[in-house]
Amino acid sequence: MAYHEAFWVVAGTGAPVIALAALVVLNQIIGLMARHKITGAEIPPDRHRSLVTCYWLIGAAVAIQIWVLTVALESLAAERDRFPLFAPGSAMIAGFLLLTVGGGLAIIYFSSHPPAKPQASADVPGPSDADL
Repeated sequence: MAYHEAFWVVAGTGAPVIALAALVVLNQIIGLMARHKITGAEIPPDRHRSLVTCYWLIGAAVAIQIWVLTVALESLAAERDRFPLFAPGSAMIAGFLLLTVGGGLAIIYFSSHPPAKPQASADVPGPSDADL
């Protein structure tokens, strides 16, 4: 069996990019949930389960990409294929699909339930025109 250095270079380069994209999506979900909490908006239980599903899907995508990166680096270091090429190739595609589904669910949720804007409290004085 021939050593496929170019494949491992591409896999080792692509896996961190997909993992970074997943972490960016996860950060956005956490930020949107924090806005819901700050504004006092309740997240319905069925939607909360959807968000937990998003976390798991995106977390699985990151874990898969970590595995692909590890296998790619091991193969490059040993200068031989550690796994058949279909395993990390399929894993990269699966990780990308998990990211797409998890991110899509989050977009659907937050587009149908945007967080309310915070209301100014009458108890907290704001800057007056004289202060500006």
